[in-house]
Amino acid sequence: RQEAVAQAAAERPVRHALEIGCGEGFLTERLAAFCGSMTAVDVSPTAVARARARLAAAGARVILVEANIRTWIPPSAGFDLIVISDVLSYLGSRGDGLPLVQEPEFRSWLERVAGWLAPGGRLLLAHGFISPEEREVRAGYRARFEPLGLRLEREWEAGAGLDRAPAICLLSVLRKPDAD
Repeated sequence: RQEAVAQAAAERPVRHALEIGCGEGFLTERLAAFCGSMTAVDVSPTAVARARARLAAAGARVILVEANIRTWIPPSAGFDLIVISDVLSYLGSRGDGLPLVQEPEFRSWLERVAGWLAPGGRLLLAHGFISPEEREVRAGYRARFEPLGLRLEREWEAGAGLDRAPAICLLSVLRKPDAD
């Protein structure tokens, strides 16, 4: 699954990338290998510390930020690539069907993220699912960005049929139109 995300991200040159919800930096390490500059954000101090150690050992140059992605604002926008992998489901619900983030706040956050993209920049969403109902929810994340001016370039499933990974990953690549 991480390989599919990294391959999709590497399809075009990336000067300035952002990973939202980097966890312990497994995917971050792969992304940093082909990005000119990389910023990675996670809310967990433990995850950020582990990511810092992993990335230092690998010699990867990444700006790691411990912050709540719902309120964090990057020091500069203009990202060529933003990767959100298995994060939106955590914002969407507490697991009991009740929303973790109320709708106006969630929409505002989605608008901010879309605004962080440079003209021509890409948003890569990657979220696992194990049922048709979960897939529909994951596709709904992509659909939430389309009214914000991002256009779907392609969408596909990765990981189907792998014995070790019961979840399939829905990958969506959206693009912000070039400036006129």
